[in-house]
Amino acid sequence: MPHPQKKLQIHASSDRRVKGKAAEELACAHLESRGFRILERNFTTRFGEIDIVAQRGKTVFFVEVRSSEGFMHPLESITAKKLKNLWRAIQIYARARGIEDYRTLLIGIDLSCNPPRIEEVYDFLEEKW
Repeated sequence: MPHPQKKLQIHASSDRRVKGKAAEELACAHLESRGFRILERNFTTRFGEIDIVAQRGKTVFFVEVRSSEGFMHPLESITAKKLKNLWRAIQIYARARGIEDYRTLLIGIDLSCNPPRIEEVYDFLEEKW
């Protein structure tokens, strides 16, 4: 018989994935409403995942989506390790597709607001990793 705490951990993880997916859907809709075209979602490398690759005009944007439900500001939830791994994933994607000029965009979504509050931070990832 499975341990009860293990069951709760699986449920919490699943719940987090569902909320993360919902936040990504909101981010995509937000980007499209602002003139972006979604090129790819959930590009995965051994270092991690790029949530959204989008384009507006000739500029490609690598988008990281962070969400919260009011306990912590969504933009505060990104760690140095995540930034380093995201930088590596971006380099892999850009090299494979011959992209030399791009920007990064961090989208924070506060799911405790109705409607959810969306914030954008452009160029949040510098070439220091």
